[in-house]
Formats: sequence, structure tokens, C-alpha cells
Amino acid sequence: FFFGARSDLCFCSGVTRMSSLAGLDWLAEKQVAPLIDALLVAVLSEKPAEPLSFMMGRLATMKDAARQPLRRTRSIVGNEAQIEEEASQKDFIVTKLPLTPHKSPLIDRDSTALEDELPQINYNSTATKGKLGTPLLMQTAGPHKDLHFDPANTVVGIVSCGGLCPGLNDVTRAITLFSLEVYGVKKVIGFKYGWMGLMEEGIGEAFELTPSIVRDIHRFGGSFLGSSRGRPVHKHGQEMLDNLLRLGVNVLF
Repeated sequence: FFFGARSDLCFCSGVTRMSSLAGLDWLAEKQVAPLIDALLVAVLSEKPAEPLSFMMGRLATMKDAARQPLRRTRSIVGNEAQIEEEASQKDFIVTKLPLTPHKSPLIDRDSTALEDELPQINYNSTATKGKLGTPLLMQTAGPHKDLHFDPANTVVGIVSCGGLCPGLNDVTRAITLFSLEVYGVKKVIGFKYGWMGLMEEGIGEAFELTPSIVRDIHRFGGSFLGSSRGRPVHKHGQEMLDNLLRLGVNVLF
């Protein structure tokens, strides 16, 4: 995941745990406490006969409201498995930043693995045809021969957000080593505690990732960088972007 561009950098032992009490404190203050406050206010104002059932129902309502509505319905079985939805092929076009004279260092390794135009795949892999007539196609990811960013002037940022999954440390390690040792980028920065690490509360915890730091992190579970849940981008997106720009981050994973 990154801001602003499609990157040509392509790349899971984990134990579910909070990597830092600071991240837990932030979650309690910024997300749990406001939720409890909202529930208590609702109970006191409406005075339901069964407060527990009332709060459970209110929680379910809040959860449903927080979800982004999907634009698709359930797939149809078999050859009619093409998803019925409002989306059209133009919704799957990946915007590309203009290419520059900078060539991928992978050319010297295996130029046959690099393509100017990567192949497309079916949005719904089980569909051969469907009610929309033709399948919706998605762009596949992969390295390109030409780059947008000059590696020598590129600063890569890495952040892990949401719930933990196996292999987060492997990914952090691979991106760091590949960026520095193959692409030769200027610097790799790790952001702690998920999205909080890009905000004012956590930006001071950001630190430079080097090969010696990440070399053995794949041997451990959890997240070396820490993580936290929530979607503060909606309220703090500009603040995060300003911090990234201040640190000179061009590509954010």
C-alpha cells in the first residue's frame, strides 16, 4: 500500500498480540472511550427497559454504519458467476505516474521478467461469462522496466495497520532489503503502531530501517513495527500526508 503512485517494488510466522502498550493506550483513548461514551449517553437519554440488549443493538447498528457499502451482490453459481454490480471496466483502470529515464535495476538480472504492460486477470476468477456480458478485468501487479522515482532520491516508508496476520515481519524485511540492496533507494523508514505512527502522536517514533535491523525479524511473530486498528485517515489524512512529505517519503507500503 502506498500514497500517490503505482510502484514497481513487488513482494507471511505471526502471533496476534499488541506490540506496544503505547499503541494500546492510544486505542483506548481514541477509539474505545468515545464508543463507551456514546453508548452511555444513549442509555441515559432513552432509558431502555433492558439496557444490555439496547447496547448490543446499538453496537450492531454502529458496526453496520461503519462499513463501507459494497457495490456488488452475491455471485451467481457456475458459469453465470460474473458479479452483478454497478462497476464498469473504467473503474479498474490503474492511474500511472509518468515514466522517467530511470531504468529498473532488475533489467540486469532478468529482463524477460519485466513488462511494459502487465497482463490482466478476471475480477471474479470463477467467471467465464456473466450477466454483464464480458468479465471485468483487473491489472496484475509486477515490476516494470521503467521507473517513475529515481531510486537514489527515493525514501520508502513502511507501516502495518489493522489486525495482525502471519508474515508481516517477512514483508517488512523483504521490502527493506529489496529496496536498499537491489533498488538502492536513499532510505527506508518504519512507522510504529499503525496509522498512529503517521500522526503527531506517533511520528516521533519513526526510525530508519537498515539491513542489520531487519535481517532476522522474520524469525519472530507479531509485527516488528506494531499495529493498531481504526480508520483515522478520514479525519487525519492531511496531517499524515504532511508528516510523510516532511520526512521526504515518496513511496509508502
